[in-house]
Amino acid sequence: VGPDIRYKPLTWLAWALIDAGFGQSPRVYHIANLLLHTLNAWLLLAVLLKLGRRIRPADGEESGLLWLAGGVSLLWALHPLRVEPVAWISCLAHGLCLFFCLLSVLSFVRLDFERSVWKQGNYWLSIIFFLVALLSFPLPLGFGAAFLALNIFPLRRVEMTSFRGLFARGNLRVYGELLPYLAVSVLAVSQQLYFRWQVQGTFGEAVTMEQFPLVDRVTQAAYVWMHYLWKTVLPLNLSPVDLVLTKYSGFDWPMLVSSLALIGIVVMAWRRPGLLALVVAHLGVLVPVLGLTERPHFPGDRYSHIDGVILMAGLFGWVWAAGPKWRSSLMTVGGIVVGVALAAMSFTQSLIWLNDRTLFTHQVDHLDDGAQRASAMVRLAWSYLEEGDGMRAVGLFDEAQRTHPGYAELDLYLPYGGILEEIGDSRGAARQYQQAIRLKPGHAVAWHRLGRIFLREGELDLAAGLLQDAEKHHPHDIALFLTFAEGFLAAGDKNRAIALANKAAAIDPENPRLKFLQQRLP
Repeated sequence: VGPDIRYKPLTWLAWALIDAGFGQSPRVYHIANLLLHTLNAWLLLAVLLKLGRRIRPADGEESGLLWLAGGVSLLWALHPLRVEPVAWISCLAHGLCLFFCLLSVLSFVRLDFERSVWKQGNYWLSIIFFLVALLSFPLPLGFGAAFLALNIFPLRRVEMTSFRGLFARGNLRVYGELLPYLAVSVLAVSQQLYFRWQVQGTFGEAVTMEQFPLVDRVTQAAYVWMHYLWKTVLPLNLSPVDLVLTKYSGFDWPMLVSSLALIGIVVMAWRRPGLLALVVAHLGVLVPVLGLTERPHFPGDRYSHIDGVILMAGLFGWVWAAGPKWRSSLMTVGGIVVGVALAAMSFTQSLIWLNDRTLFTHQVDHLDDGAQRASAMVRLAWSYLEEGDGMRAVGLFDEAQRTHPGYAELDLYLPYGGILEEIGDSRGAARQYQQAIRLKPGHAVAWHRLGRIFLREGELDLAAGLLQDAEKHHPHDIALFLTFAEGFLAAGDKNRAIALANKAAAIDPENPRLKFLQQRLP
């Protein structure tokens, strides 16, 4: 496991168990994601059935309750926003943390609130499941808001119709019961913030207030909150990369409209317990994915995985609370039509995620941002390269550089240089390796390959100068010294070869490659 600012030990353990039992076949990991998604749909059904009985008695309507809960669970499972977290192997973490969140909620709604919750096993089981969810992936950092929302509606244990009422004695008792959830969240948030500012893995430095002003952070948060709401209602133009938040001002119209719409929804919900509960849960659950420390920020479909459950629970509650009148033929037909439409859209979206070729072809065809489109071209070139189609990969590497001349990634320069070397274009390959060295001097592979070209072409003085520069960055890289020593020896410069062999011997005198070289030296 490489460096990662997101601590997810249970997901790492799950991957390790899959690998130990079934190997590294991609098909097995895809099956694991699909099975987990199916389990989550059944758990959502169980949660909705419990919530339905809390909203109103199901006397004589048990079959209706089951059909409604099953239909809503199916809508959640078939929604196009679910495609990314199910199709992408790396998103096992999202499904796993949702699994334990649903178990936590299921334990919570089974509590007898006429008695002290502190003495009930389901209460502590709920907290444990919540902790385990955070150990799977930190996405549920704001999930404590869902438990507050449940106490607003359907449990009606918290009264939030006035500011003074927020601190009523009954409310304070409920807040006390939610403190363990808050404590678990605070502990996890502290850890995530610590790792975020330590800058590990592929993450860059966190942006400063000058780079990302407060007003932009606030309006970005409002946009993300509204983004997942309207994408759930109208899941069109879904893409693996959403570029709205890459270049914007806090006063651009999408940000201002989102902020005003959010304020309007909050005001409208204030005296409506059901809607208020939905708003509290929606806002709280999405806090970790607002990108408050990130610019640019990419609101991926996978981040809606838990929030989608919240919104579908809201839909279920609204329909079930309406009473028997919800079971009209028109509503039933409408639900079937919506379900079929969502399934068809999900199937279309799944074709994008079929493999690397389809995914990155889609990005190349739909992205208009130069840097992002160039990045997609490089990854598409890699997919062709892995299939042995080097010429098509060369074309895409060239196009990526034309699309965004300032694009700089080792993923472009090193493989592009390797292909050019294979087809005999040593000068072109040398240019790519030089670009890689300028981009990341600490990357040893580029030094090795460039030195190999200079030595093969007989440019011994250039190779010697390159070695001096490389040695500053890699003073203990025995492979570097041996590569140049072998090259100098092949070119007839035995003195330089002997000097480099001696440097290698000072690092590891027992190195087999070194011993083989020494046998060839005078």
